[in-house]
Amino acid sequence: MKLSILTATYNRANRLPELYESLKNNLKYNLDFEWLIMDDGSTDNTYEVVESFAKERKINLTYYYQENQGKMSAINTLVELSTGDYIIDCDSDDHFANNAFEIIKNNISKLDNDKELYALLFLKCDASGEISGKKFKEDNYKTTMFDLYFKEDIQGEKIILFNSKIRKQYKHIIEPGEKFVTEARMYHEMDKDYKVLSINEPLVIGDYQTDGYTKNIKKTFIENPKGYMKYFEEILNSDTSEILFSKRMYAIKHYILFSYLTKKKKIIKHVKGRLNKFLIVALYVPGCIKTKLTIKNPEKKIFISSWTLEVGGIETALVNLVNNLSQKYRVTLALEEKIGTFLDKVDSKVEIIEYTPSTNKNVFKRKIQNFSKRIKFILNYKNKFDAAISFATYSRPASFMARTASKNNTLWIHSNYLVLYKNNIDKIKRFFNSVKYNKFKNIVCISEDAKDAFLHVFPDMENRTIVINNLVNYKEILEKSHEKINMYKHYDPTFLSVCRHDEESKKLTRLIEAARILKEEHFKFRILMVGEGKDTDLYKKMVEEYNLQSYVIFCGMQKNPYPYFLVADCVILTSEYEGYPVVYIESKVLNKPIITTNVSDSLLDIENKFGIVTQKNVKDIKEAMQEFIENGYEIKEKFNPEEFNQNIIKKIEKIL
Repeated sequence: MKLSILTATYNRANRLPELYESLKNNLKYNLDFEWLIMDDGSTDNTYEVVESFAKERKINLTYYYQENQGKMSAINTLVELSTGDYIIDCDSDDHFANNAFEIIKNNISKLDNDKELYALLFLKCDASGEISGKKFKEDNYKTTMFDLYFKEDIQGEKIILFNSKIRKQYKHIIEPGEKFVTEARMYHEMDKDYKVLSINEPLVIGDYQTDGYTKNIKKTFIENPKGYMKYFEEILNSDTSEILFSKRMYAIKHYILFSYLTKKKKIIKHVKGRLNKFLIVALYVPGCIKTKLTIKNPEKKIFISSWTLEVGGIETALVNLVNNLSQKYRVTLALEEKIGTFLDKVDSKVEIIEYTPSTNKNVFKRKIQNFSKRIKFILNYKNKFDAAISFATYSRPASFMARTASKNNTLWIHSNYLVLYKNNIDKIKRFFNSVKYNKFKNIVCISEDAKDAFLHVFPDMENRTIVINNLVNYKEILEKSHEKINMYKHYDPTFLSVCRHDEESKKLTRLIEAARILKEEHFKFRILMVGEGKDTDLYKKMVEEYNLQSYVIFCGMQKNPYPYFLVADCVILTSEYEGYPVVYIESKVLNKPIITTNVSDSLLDIENKFGIVTQKNVKDIKEAMQEFIENGYEIKEKFNPEEFNQNIIKKIEKIL
């Protein structure tokens, strides 16, 4: 027999060691098991803590990571990945009793020998030994999860050991835009075909954390009303004639609560039983009034507007920002076009809307259509949000939406516009006037370089302008860097270029020319070029012309570029201008030195710390590459991505 232990965790690094130790304490019972951990987007040091467990090689442990999608999504995935004959969920704030595996071994045959059972039920207690809720009325009796609660009034959390084959046939049904649903909804589905067997022995020890679902039940209700609505609707749409009256009232009270939160109409259409219908009609108005008075949404509403979610540096930064804010605020993301590879990376809790300006060739029709869209947007969203951000600097529709959605609005600036417009002040002024920069309460620049350039043109905006770097999803970077690719570490020094192939800004011809000179001088090296763009063919022709095919390797566009960092020795950037290169942060997270032209805050953040800063010419780039080939580069500072993110979040929260 083999047991799969599933743990979904979010920012519980301080609790996991106790669970880990309890598993080691149970090794003496020689029970074959695997521990599958799903890190649901933690921002603490969960990865490092789990990595320390893995290095001990004491137990069979596998770590997975996902963008924050909630406990139920994490468990659904872990169930699919599990390989055991039996499955048990163990929360990250719980741990197993010292004799837990002995109890399992002594009772598992009961589950094996009865095809009517889908699970064994055990008790849970706290550290003092006090049982959660009530004990079962007797040992070894068959029942259902529904009957336990609604007919027998057995309350309190219980520990469930599933038959894996049966458990894999079911999953937690999560409603769109939500992250949580009560486990009971799935249990009641399983009850229709199978039963459970109760055993009055505590298997797990734990308590409720202040940031858990139970302690924050009102917040959980507000964030996940549709799933709860379905749950109570399913109960009242079944035969409730034999359930306790107190449980009938419990179901009706919550049915009214979630009818109000979901704005459900025809409230008795899916309810069976005259008494149930009568009670709902009689209690609906006072129930709604009580809900309105007691259930208040404490979250701020944040509006963020941009262009699309195609692959790119700005888009990566946008997804990281949106997903981070969605953990604390109710976020609406508005796009000119709801398209892009990164759409599926956005937290499911975020509402995504589309505001697409008309492109009708008939000028009159286009103006009428756009005017109509503006009026409709104003009527729906005028000052409905606590804060708004126009994230795509160049987007006029994004500017309009953010300025309309909230008086507390912010324009995000991603580039040094003096460099971008080649010091043409008139063009810069026309550009920023087109997005009505002076109508924004705050201006955020992603680098000191971008801020200095902006204030050079608009010195009167100094009191409104601050610097906030882009957030980094370092957990995802570390996790994805270990994916397998058809590329291996090479004995020759390897440089990595990761960027869009756009000669105007990225100047990759400088890199290829430097490679040509290094080859002529008989240096051994290779360059991995990850990315594509309108100038890819130009670069390929240059490589062919200079006979550099064995030196310069085109790797194409990669949704996951991080494994290429691991096979490289040094990251290289040859741009003419940048906002704040995402590759700087990615290199720091993956502990790779950087060679970069003097763009953005390179002199402040890279030079003599994480790499070499060169001038924007072939000669300097070639000399920096030669220096690395001959002597390498030792990174001088340790980068702490968690501290980096926390400092950014504090700045962002000040303007929201």
